[in-house]
Amino acid sequence: MRGREMKNELKNCPFCGGEAYIDRVAASLTDPSSKNHMIICWTCRVSTRWFSDITECVKAWNTRVNEK
Repeated sequence: MRGREMKNELKNCPFCGGEAYIDRVAASLTDPSSKNHMIICWTCRVSTRWFSDITECVKAWNTRVNEK
């Protein structure tokens, strides 16, 4: 999935309820097409770690301890 489509799947921040966004950076200076992804809350700035796979990044952000 592309980042824009993934954005629609992001849950609000688990800490403050704010809206989140996906940040992308080149994973390598020699290969700018490779990307790392991180999700960050606009309001409180909490974030995930960097992920090379955007799907795994979204999954980590959307995981909630008390949800079944």
